[in-house]
Amino acid sequence: MGGDKIRDAAGFTCYISSGNERIHLGGTARLSRGATLIVTTPAESLMKVVRNGQVVLEWRGTELEANLNARGAYRVEAALSAGKRDKPWIYGNHMWVV
Repeated sequence: MGGDKIRDAAGFTCYISSGNERIHLGGTARLSRGATLIVTTPAESLMKVVRNGQVVLEWRGTELEANLNARGAYRVEAALSAGKRDKPWIYGNHMWVV
């Protein structure tokens, strides 16, 4: 879900690459096949990877690639820089790694 009033979120992509498959939002990946989270945002943002409700990685940019090495429910949040603080922009749905 994107806050288009802040900035158009068109171009946001988020999936897990697992083996030869792309696991999209709402899907399930198998850790045994390897699991790499791939995120692209249409503008530089602070991206947070959340696993089971806890932030496990933060990255500022337009692209993020992270190897996932633990089972759990993952999602991504992105925020745009707004002066001294970041403004929430995109909230991705969960993807599960089992």
